Amino acid sequence: MEKETDTNKAKAKKPLWQRGLRWVFDNLVLPGSWKEIGVFFASWFLVWPLLGAAVFPRAEKAAAEQGLDPKIVSELAPGKRIYVRTDNALGKAHALLDRGILGLPFNWRSSLRKGSEGGHARSGLLSSNSYGVCMIYLHTSEYKNEPLLYQQALLHEIRHCGRDNVKLLRYGIFDTVAAEGDADAKSIEALAKMTKRPDLKQFFLDERAMNGSPDDRLHDDALYIDAVFNHRAVPSPEAIDAANAEAEAVKLPLMKSQISRQMSAALEKAGLPAPCKTVDSLRKDCNYDLAAATAHFSPLAQRRAELMDAALKRNIHISVKDTPKQKTRQKKPAA
Repeated sequence: MEKETDTNKAKAKKPLWQRGLRWVFDNLVLPGSWKEIGVFFASWFLVWPLLGAAVFPRAEKAAAEQGLDPKIVSELAPGKRIYVRTDNALGKAHALLDRGILGLPFNWRSSLRKGSEGGHARSGLLSSNSYGVCMIYLHTSEYKNEPLLYQQALLHEIRHCGRDNVKLLRYGIFDTVAAEGDADAKSIEALAKMTKRPDLKQFFLDERAMNGSPDDRLHDDALYIDAVFNHRAVPSPEAIDAANAEAEAVKLPLMKSQISRQMSAALEKAGLPAPCKTVDSLRKDCNYDLAAATAHFSPLAQRRAELMDAALKRNIHISVKDTPKQKTRQKKPAA
């Protein structure tokens, strides 16, 4: 009893700032008792998201500012109160400390690093999606001159907050290509319908088909989007991953082939020699046979290669302007 009294007296003698730091460490960083563990989870999983809800604007307001109907928020994520963190120091700090110390390994890249993905939403287990509150964070600086891409990114993150999308996470926590594909497909469909631009579906599908990479397999979701748009059964995440990896072998040859063909056609149209006909080293690229190259692929990998090929054909355009003839001034004859 005397030891406890001495300990309490020693604590009381410590400056207030030291006691405050100790409380923060024991309750918010590394809890040691059941009471401290309770405070830890209540702070990061209840108070922190509710604090964000008091500070940041609702997703409906963010959508309206982008010229979108606020009703789209409830259509993509029914029953959720969604807030958009501002892309400034306050928003970055709130995103970084989402889920407290447990979230730091996951949050530092998306919240702080330059050139990271366009945004993220915290959904599912162990997140600030608790109690019907979901936080979105978007790197708005990446969309300064691309309002259309920002609109799609905003709707994409809103979809991540919905229960149907959360079900596609592995164990309710880990992201999957299915969750990303669902967020992409639903946000693109909603944007195309709202803006009355059905061509946007093909535009975004082509973008995913051309830019997909094994280095970012979670966002290599062209096959998922293609299945949704064409009302086919959606492949499993494992099947998509395998098909993407298999189709990667033809990505570079397809790009070289399309560029060579476009360049040759443009030169020929300008009245210049066509490299595909005159340069032996380019003939192989110009005559690349996708069907033969993918004959041994799985059907899903063949479809992935076809999407890539079609996207490249629609989006790579090369033209050659005629070189203007220089006018020469005639010398006057000597008098």
